[in-house]
Amino acid sequence: LIVRDDVTPIKDYAFCLCEGLKSVVLHGGVTSIGARAFRACSALDNVVIPDSVTNLGESVFEDTPYWDNLNDGFVIINNVLLGYKGQSPLNLTIPEGVVKIADGAFYFEYDGTKTIDSVEFPTTLKVIGKRAFYMQGSITSLTIPEGVFEIGDEAFYHCQRLSNIFFPKTLKAIGRSAFELCSRSTDSCRLKEIEIEASGLTIAERAFYNEGTTDKFWELIISLTGENIDVGEDAFYGFSHG
Repeated sequence: LIVRDDVTPIKDYAFCLCEGLKSVVLHGGVTSIGARAFRACSALDNVVIPDSVTNLGESVFEDTPYWDNLNDGFVIINNVLLGYKGQSPLNLTIPEGVVKIADGAFYFEYDGTKTIDSVEFPTTLKVIGKRAFYMQGSITSLTIPEGVFEIGDEAFYHCQRLSNIFFPKTLKAIGRSAFELCSRSTDSCRLKEIEIEASGLTIAERAFYNEGTTDKFWELIISLTGENIDVGEDAFYGFSHG
């Protein structure tokens, strides 16, 4: 398969389950590859990706020989971190140079291969994708570095032991349900204060939603000191505000 220069995005599931597909050569016009675009292409063992591709979706090459033949460790294409092949470290240090963490990169796996206790982000990071750390319930603290401007939908959904988050001043968007159900743990290990100094920030609906997690409404001190902040519906639902 040769994809011409005039093709810009490859859409979600575009070639999923194309079992006869053996080789893919993308030309320089392609800028993004959608979620599961080549998933389960059981003969695909050769892929040529140009530098123009700066956005790769969730599980793009899952269940292909191309993915299986990659070395264990971080899988990084054009400064986009797709995930960790093999058993991921409990204490994750993401390499410098990574600009984006792809959607679903460290989505919790019940087989234990993607369990994370802590994560250290690089100073080069700009975007944390959707569901990037979905249900990573052992993470207790996050320091999101200056330079990050977007945290995707459900990025830290159900990370129930989060008790401390540092948000950068560069932040412009916190996605829908990004930190939903992150206060399901005990009083000693839960979010008690959120301080965000960023200006021009959009906090999407249900960003910190906490309905039905306990028999009481936890108190949460919220400090939004930047200018022009847009807070979505039910963004902090389930807390009593201190």
